[in-house]
Amino acid sequence: MSHRPRKKKRKWLKRIAVILASLIILLAAAFAVFMYKVKNGFPYFEEEAPTVEFPENQKRILLFSKANAFVHSEGIEAAKPVFERIAEQNNWFLYQFDEGGIFNEKQLKEFDLVIWNNVSGKVLTNQQRSDFQHYIENGGSFMGLHAAGDGSHHWDWYTQNLIGADFSHHPIENHIQEATLQLQNITDSTFVTQNFPKSISHDDEWYVFNETPEKAGFTILYQMDGEAIDPSGNMLWIKNKGFGMGPEHPNMWFKEIGQGKTFYSALGHDSGAYGNEDYVRVLEEMMKWLVQ
Repeated sequence: MSHRPRKKKRKWLKRIAVILASLIILLAAAFAVFMYKVKNGFPYFEEEAPTVEFPENQKRILLFSKANAFVHSEGIEAAKPVFERIAEQNNWFLYQFDEGGIFNEKQLKEFDLVIWNNVSGKVLTNQQRSDFQHYIENGGSFMGLHAAGDGSHHWDWYTQNLIGADFSHHPIENHIQEATLQLQNITDSTFVTQNFPKSISHDDEWYVFNETPEKAGFTILYQMDGEAIDPSGNMLWIKNKGFGMGPEHPNMWFKEIGQGKTFYSALGHDSGAYGNEDYVRVLEEMMKWLVQ
């Protein structure tokens, strides 16, 4: 009796096992690379300064959309025409540039406001970081959107002074959820909220931070009930991200820093935020405050 059919069968089973094992290894490697990019990014830098024609008698705003870690392409692109519209309505000069070379002392001082539009990862050289810090502390203003507050930047001064809270995670299983954000009672007489919507209903990827930015001296502008969403970021072997921020879950906040100002909004994972006119109104009102 021939054993050749049985040997052939074993050979094919071995080949299938090898193929399956290879696929599993490749998938695991791809996932590991993805997770590394999300947390750390793959840094690359530009040092050449662009040529910019700065107009007279207009507020000047830099819209910066570079992403070296997770790239929120949809949110980034949806934000651009919204800021273009806001700038046009207020007769502001909006300059869009996605390379770090513009973060030099000479050109930064020409801007009244720098917006980080879903910027992720380490995007500036050490010298550019130093020039940006000097710009803020000497009267410049910053607006950070969504990924600008995630954990991929690895820059202590930036996190502590411009964002004000350490990012922990976002929901995984219930990734995008609807929530209602409530305008807070701002008692600072230098800040008027009469033009702000009292509440904003919105679907987003809700960031969870390790602490409230109030501990770093920030004022909360909008917050939601964190107990009304599923905040769990647990997945696979990650089992310590099941917590949220409780009933007082901040979403937008601001602060004066040195002679400058900073505002951060955790909204904007996808295009939905920029189709929400209540939210767009908040962005416009905050820009007016930031460029004063």
